[in-house]
Amino acid sequence: MKYNETVYYRDWLFSLLLLSIVTFSVLQTLSSAIASGLNAAFLSKAACLVLIIAVAYFLMTKLQIKIKVRKKGFKYKLSPFHKTSKLIPWSEIAKAELVSPSKASQLAGWSVNYSSAELTKVGFLCNSGVRLQLKDGSTLMVESITPEDLYDAIQLNLADN
Repeated sequence: MKYNETVYYRDWLFSLLLLSIVTFSVLQTLSSAIASGLNAAFLSKAACLVLIIAVAYFLMTKLQIKIKVRKKGFKYKLSPFHKTSKLIPWSEIAKAELVSPSKASQLAGWSVNYSSAELTKVGFLCNSGVRLQLKDGSTLMVESITPEDLYDAIQLNLADN
Protein backbone atom coordinates (compact mmCIF):
# COMPACT_ATOMS: atom_id res chain seq x y z
CA MET A 1 0.00 0.00 0.00
CA LYS A 2 1.30 3.43 -0.94
CA TYR A 3 0.89 6.50 1.22
CA ASN A 4 1.86 10.13 0.57
CA GLU A 5 1.59 13.12 2.85
CA THR A 6 3.04 16.61 2.82
CA VAL A 7 2.76 18.70 5.97
CA TYR A 8 3.52 22.42 6.03
CA TYR A 9 4.46 24.46 9.09
CA ARG A 10 1.78 27.10 9.59
CA ASP A 11 1.76 28.57 13.08
CA TRP A 12 -0.14 31.86 13.32
CA LEU A 13 1.28 32.53 16.78
CA PHE A 14 4.85 32.35 15.47
CA SER A 15 3.95 34.72 12.62
CA LEU A 16 2.36 37.15 15.07
CA LEU A 17 5.42 36.98 17.31
CA LEU A 18 7.79 37.76 14.41
CA LEU A 19 5.57 40.62 13.23
CA SER A 20 5.53 42.05 16.76
CA ILE A 21 9.31 41.84 17.05
CA VAL A 22 9.79 43.57 13.68
CA THR A 23 7.31 46.32 14.54
CA PHE A 24 8.79 46.94 17.97
CA SER A 25 12.36 46.89 16.66
CA VAL A 26 11.66 49.26 13.80
CA LEU A 27 9.75 51.70 16.02
CA GLN A 28 12.47 51.58 18.70
CA THR A 29 15.24 52.12 16.16
CA LEU A 30 13.38 54.91 14.36
CA SER A 31 12.63 56.74 17.59
CA SER A 32 16.29 56.48 18.61
CA ALA A 33 17.41 57.56 15.15
CA ILE A 34 15.07 60.56 15.13
CA ALA A 35 16.22 61.58 18.62
CA SER A 36 19.87 61.44 17.52
CA GLY A 37 19.31 63.12 14.16
CA LEU A 38 18.74 60.08 11.89
CA ASN A 39 22.11 58.50 12.51
CA ALA A 40 23.08 56.02 9.76
CA ALA A 41 24.23 53.46 12.34
CA PHE A 42 20.74 53.23 13.82
CA LEU A 43 19.14 52.84 10.42
CA SER A 44 21.58 50.10 9.41
CA LYS A 45 20.81 48.21 12.65
CA ALA A 46 17.11 48.37 11.87
CA ALA A 47 17.65 47.18 8.31
CA CYS A 48 19.81 44.25 9.48
CA LEU A 49 17.27 43.21 12.10
CA VAL A 50 14.38 43.35 9.65
CA LEU A 51 16.41 41.34 7.13
CA ILE A 52 17.28 38.63 9.67
CA ILE A 53 13.67 38.29 10.80
CA ALA A 54 12.42 38.25 7.19
CA VAL A 55 14.84 35.43 6.35
CA ALA A 56 13.73 33.49 9.47
CA TYR A 57 10.08 33.94 8.52
CA PHE A 58 10.80 32.86 4.92
CA LEU A 59 12.54 29.70 6.13
CA MET A 60 9.67 28.89 8.50
CA THR A 61 7.12 29.22 5.70
CA LYS A 62 9.20 26.82 3.56
CA LEU A 63 9.32 24.14 6.27
CA GLN A 64 7.58 20.98 5.13
CA ILE A 65 7.69 17.26 5.77
CA LYS A 66 7.16 14.79 2.95
CA ILE A 67 6.22 11.29 4.10
CA LYS A 68 6.03 8.33 1.72
CA VAL A 69 5.31 4.67 2.32
CA ARG A 70 6.57 2.48 -0.51
CA LYS A 71 7.46 -1.15 -1.16
CA LYS A 72 11.16 -0.42 -0.50
CA GLY A 73 10.49 1.19 2.87
CA PHE A 74 9.49 4.30 4.75
CA LYS A 75 10.74 7.62 3.31
CA TYR A 76 10.68 11.07 4.82
CA LYS A 77 12.20 14.43 4.01
CA LEU A 78 12.25 17.57 6.14
CA SER A 79 12.65 20.43 3.67
CA PRO A 80 14.66 22.68 3.38
CA PHE A 81 17.06 20.92 5.79
CA HIS A 82 17.31 17.49 4.12
CA LYS A 83 18.59 17.58 0.56
CA THR A 84 17.43 14.03 -0.14
CA SER A 85 14.79 11.76 1.34
CA LYS A 86 15.76 9.43 4.16
CA LEU A 87 14.81 5.81 3.46
CA ILE A 88 14.28 3.23 6.18
CA PRO A 89 13.93 -0.27 4.65
CA TRP A 90 11.17 -2.48 6.07
CA SER A 91 13.82 -4.96 7.22
CA GLU A 92 15.16 -2.36 9.69
CA ILE A 93 11.78 -1.62 11.35
CA ALA A 94 10.94 -3.82 14.35
CA LYS A 95 7.48 -2.41 15.11
CA ALA A 96 5.20 0.57 14.65
CA GLU A 97 2.71 2.04 17.07
CA LEU A 98 0.12 4.78 16.88
CA VAL A 99 0.79 7.69 19.26
CA SER A 100 -1.84 10.18 20.45
CA PRO A 101 -0.75 12.43 23.32
CA SER A 102 -3.03 14.25 25.74
CA LYS A 103 -4.49 17.65 24.86
CA ALA A 104 -2.30 19.36 27.48
CA SER A 105 0.91 18.09 25.89
CA GLN A 106 -0.36 19.11 22.44
CA LEU A 107 -0.74 22.72 23.57
CA ALA A 108 2.67 23.00 25.22
CA GLY A 109 5.86 24.03 23.48
CA TRP A 110 4.67 26.01 20.43
CA SER A 111 5.26 22.88 18.34
CA VAL A 112 8.99 22.96 19.05
CA ASN A 113 10.52 19.48 18.90
CA TYR A 114 13.86 17.99 19.74
CA SER A 115 15.96 14.99 18.83
CA SER A 116 18.32 12.86 20.86
CA ALA A 117 20.49 9.84 20.18
CA GLU A 118 17.65 7.44 21.02
CA LEU A 119 14.73 9.38 19.53
CA THR A 120 14.54 11.21 16.25
CA LYS A 121 11.38 13.26 15.88
CA VAL A 122 10.13 14.43 12.53
CA GLY A 123 7.33 16.95 12.68
CA PHE A 124 5.88 20.19 13.96
CA LEU A 125 2.23 19.41 14.52
CA CYS A 126 0.38 18.32 17.62
CA ASN A 127 2.55 15.23 18.28
CA SER A 128 0.02 12.70 16.93
CA GLY A 129 1.64 10.21 14.63
CA VAL A 130 3.46 6.91 14.38
CA ARG A 131 6.43 5.79 16.44
CA LEU A 132 8.75 3.42 14.58
CA GLN A 133 10.97 1.20 16.72
CA LEU A 134 14.01 0.26 14.66
CA LYS A 135 15.96 -2.97 15.09
CA ASP A 136 19.11 -1.06 16.10
CA GLY A 137 17.26 0.25 19.17
CA SER A 138 16.59 3.77 17.92
CA THR A 139 13.14 5.29 17.60
CA LEU A 140 11.67 7.51 14.90
CA MET A 141 8.58 9.54 15.80
CA VAL A 142 6.80 10.80 12.69
CA GLU A 143 3.98 13.28 13.14
CA SER A 144 1.09 13.15 10.71
CA ILE A 145 -2.18 14.89 9.90
CA THR A 146 -3.81 11.48 9.40
CA PRO A 147 -1.86 9.19 11.76
CA GLU A 148 -4.34 6.31 11.45
CA ASP A 149 -3.91 6.15 7.66
CA LEU A 150 -0.12 6.33 7.98
CA TYR A 151 -0.16 3.58 10.62
CA ASP A 152 -2.38 1.33 8.47
CA ALA A 153 -0.07 1.77 5.46
CA ILE A 154 3.01 0.95 7.55
CA GLN A 155 1.37 -2.10 9.14
CA LEU A 156 0.33 -3.48 5.73
CA ASN A 157 3.85 -3.09 4.37
CA LEU A 158 5.45 -4.57 7.49
CA ALA A 159 3.16 -7.60 7.19
CA ASP A 160 4.14 -8.09 3.53
CA ASN A 161 7.90 -7.98 4.28
